[in-house]
Amino acid sequence: YDAKFSYTLQEILSLYQVPEAYRAKLPEKLLAKKWLEASGGERQLVMLLTRITQSTRVLILDEPFNHLDLATIGFLTEFLSSLVTEAGSEARNSGPLSIILVSHFQPDIDPKLVVPIALEPAEFTP
Repeated sequence: YDAKFSYTLQEILSLYQVPEAYRAKLPEKLLAKKWLEASGGERQLVMLLTRITQSTRVLILDEPFNHLDLATIGFLTEFLSSLVTEAGSEARNSGPLSIILVSHFQPDIDPKLVVPIALEPAEFTP
C-alpha cells in the first residue's frame, strides 16, 4: 500500500485545497518531499495544515507540537497566530477563528492572542 502512495507534500496540500498563501510559507525542499520520505514531524505539520485551513470557527489542537523540531514549532506558532488575526480570517474565508490548544510546551505565541489557563489537580486557575 505505501509503495503506491507517492504524492509529494505539495500535492497533498493541493488535494486538501490548502490556500497557496499558506503553502508558499513552507520551504520548497519540504514541499518537494514524497509523503513516505517525510519525517513524522513533517507529516504531522502537513496534516495540521490540512485541518487548520478548513472552514471552521473553532479548532481544538491536542499537543500539536509533539514530534516537531524547533524550526517547525516556530513556523507553526507563527502560523497559528496569523490565523486568528483579521487577515488570517479573510484568507480562510470563514470568519474569526478560536483555537483551543492543549500543550505542555509553551511556545512563543503573541501574548495578545492567548489566554492561558493552568489546570492543577482539583483546581481551576484562569
